[in-house]
Amino acid sequence: MCVGAADQFRQRGATVVCMPEPIRLEGVCSFQPDLSVTIQLAKGVKEVWLVECERGAGPAGISSAQRRNKWQNSLLIQGAVYLVTPESKTRAELVREIMQVARHGRVYATDVATMQKSEEFWAEVREV
Repeated sequence: MCVGAADQFRQRGATVVCMPEPIRLEGVCSFQPDLSVTIQLAKGVKEVWLVECERGAGPAGISSAQRRNKWQNSLLIQGAVYLVTPESKTRAELVREIMQVARHGRVYATDVATMQKSEEFWAEVREV
């Protein structure tokens, strides 16, 4: 799924690194994003999004406790969670999960199916 999401970001003009180096805050946390997406949104203004690609819960997925830790670390490091899922139902479930864990920040979420139909980066943005 990371490859499909990376392709969609690249089609929108972004530079994407799959499985970038982990981000560490010494003695606080470590965060291993699936993608690092660099995009120029305005003249001279670049943003870097550390993106999580998640299939959701289930036998192949990680535990909800592991995901909660991932969401908290993302919020701590970048003040936001950038999330890509395979389809909208999983996106809605995981956004709900993030909103329950988060105390501050934003959630930027989309799914590969929506990205294939839309030029927008994010299907939804939520303020915590």
